[in-house]
Amino acid sequence: MGSGTKKLLTGEHGGDALRNTLATIIPGIVVACFVKLDVAVVASIGALLASLTDMPGSRADKWLSAKWCIPSFFIVALTTAASLHYAWILVPWLMVAAFAGGLLFALGPRVAIVGILSLIVACFTIGLWPVDPLFYSCWFISGAGWYFLISLLLAYYAPYRSLKHALQRSMDGIAALLKTKALFYDAHTSVEKAYEELSAVHILVSEQQDQVRLLLLRESDLLLQENKQGRQWLQQLYGMIDLYEVLTAIDHDYDTIRTSLTGNGALESVQKIILLLANRVELISERKGSVAVEANRQELENYINQLNVLLDKSHNAAAEVLSATLANIREIFNKIDQIGYTANVIEENTDLTATLDYTHFIPASPVSWKVLSSHFSWKSDVFRFALRWALLFGAGGLAGLLLPDFRYTYWVLLTIAIVARPTFAVTQRRNLQRIKGTIIGLLICLPLIYFIHSTWILIAIAWLALYGFFLFNQPNYTISVVFITITAIVLLNIHQGAFPELLGSRAAFTLLGAALAILGWFLLPVKQSGQFSKLKQAVIQTNHDYLDVMVNCMNGKYVNNQDIRLARKKAHAALASFSEALYQLRREPGSSKNDWTRELQFQAIGYRANSLVVGIALSVTGGRSGTDALLQIQPRIDYVQSLFKELEAMQQNR
Repeated sequence: MGSGTKKLLTGEHGGDALRNTLATIIPGIVVACFVKLDVAVVASIGALLASLTDMPGSRADKWLSAKWCIPSFFIVALTTAASLHYAWILVPWLMVAAFAGGLLFALGPRVAIVGILSLIVACFTIGLWPVDPLFYSCWFISGAGWYFLISLLLAYYAPYRSLKHALQRSMDGIAALLKTKALFYDAHTSVEKAYEELSAVHILVSEQQDQVRLLLLRESDLLLQENKQGRQWLQQLYGMIDLYEVLTAIDHDYDTIRTSLTGNGALESVQKIILLLANRVELISERKGSVAVEANRQELENYINQLNVLLDKSHNAAAEVLSATLANIREIFNKIDQIGYTANVIEENTDLTATLDYTHFIPASPVSWKVLSSHFSWKSDVFRFALRWALLFGAGGLAGLLLPDFRYTYWVLLTIAIVARPTFAVTQRRNLQRIKGTIIGLLICLPLIYFIHSTWILIAIAWLALYGFFLFNQPNYTISVVFITITAIVLLNIHQGAFPELLGSRAAFTLLGAALAILGWFLLPVKQSGQFSKLKQAVIQTNHDYLDVMVNCMNGKYVNNQDIRLARKKAHAALASFSEALYQLRREPGSSKNDWTRELQFQAIGYRANSLVVGIALSVTGGRSGTDALLQIQPRIDYVQSLFKELEAMQQNR
């Protein structure tokens, strides 16, 4: 078994997949034995859909999901079931439900997923076509309630499970960042290409560290000074944030570094050291034995010694660059080992909890009527997306009315709910993933149905495929679609038969829903260009503010660590937001005809300026302050200021 597969099975996704599978199957078996099979199907679907709203999080997050999910599911199930015999009510209701579900995107991902799954409840209700709306709705939410009972019990039994996994994912992100940083020391990779690769990893690492902050800093019990476990995790968090800072920092421009280190083997040695440091992070994250860690240390020391020999032979600019690079390597090495030490030993003399106000590092909760009402405007991307979803569900509902002889037209609506998202890039990606996964799943179903005639074996295969769906739902959506297609086709064939119709309908109506989702974007697009200028300005302003904080610190003005961390966080967040918007914009229709050279240059210069500011910050916080230090670092500050002017010129001449 590969390390990736083992990590998936033993990690948070593996545990959640097992929990969700059992929570879906058990009510179905129990209700089928004591009530009726059709009722058991309803309860199981209720549990399945509820599990998909339950994102990793704290106990408070679990309660929030339950409080939004259960009432929403009941209202949608009841109203949809009551409207089934009245087409003039059903289609407008689907449009209203879709519009409301779209607006929930304004309240953050946890509430937004409830909106998505509530629309899927409507889709399944149309497919099941219940006779008694109230009876059906009660059993549906009984399945959802059962799931949340299990989820909450487990959350109270292991309240910090998500936090532990988030810390490990953050370590994995740091390892990925190191591997990407190695590209800057690869002479065959352009600096611009390396910065483009770095931007994607930068977004990932920022999100991972924000997730750790959210899970840790909202738990007041963990922040108490007497809570040793909380203090240990807090030390790990800030150890990773400080390591991230060191990884971001540079004292010299990468073009200068390459020029200075090329020709004597130093560039290649630095690249190998960085990859070994990435491996060291992975070893610590996976808690590998001391033998592997020590072997890694020895290999690192050998390469560092080689660089020291080269340093003794170097002169002038080359010696300065290599000396700074070696100092950076040693600091990264030490911080990685400090994180490993912190993961095993609680330092008694730390007082982080008493000296910091963590509220500034936690985003305000978006769940409020004020936030929602602010999006009732045509200028709001959320409003336009909600309107698009309403029109798409109206079109999907009409398609079902125009094709009354087909039993599975609700798959059109199901596909729209699953793949249609505000931006084109995400909609297109999910479309392709769903189509590919559906086709592969249908091809796998062909031999299963034709050659396996035992109902119990087929049910076992369906249950196993359900586990696969839950296991890969977050890590790889395409594979999860393969598994859920197998589950759906096998179970529907057992329950209703008509296998050829199942195959044809699944393929045709999935393609129709996918086509409508893409057409909907052209009808009511949500484009990134509208906010792009503001994001550029935010990159310049936040990094300028970060530099100002450090200059004030050097000039002897009082600046506490919290102000520095907050300024750094805002600068990193602005770069991540800009990079994400650029990624989305470059994948919009017609973008291939545009010349993105200036935008990519802006991105590369933005990261370069940020890295240099972080390098200045490390020099300042490392103990150098006052007039002499300012004179030593002033050339670097002047160079960063010139980069800011270059960014401003690019911003004005867009």
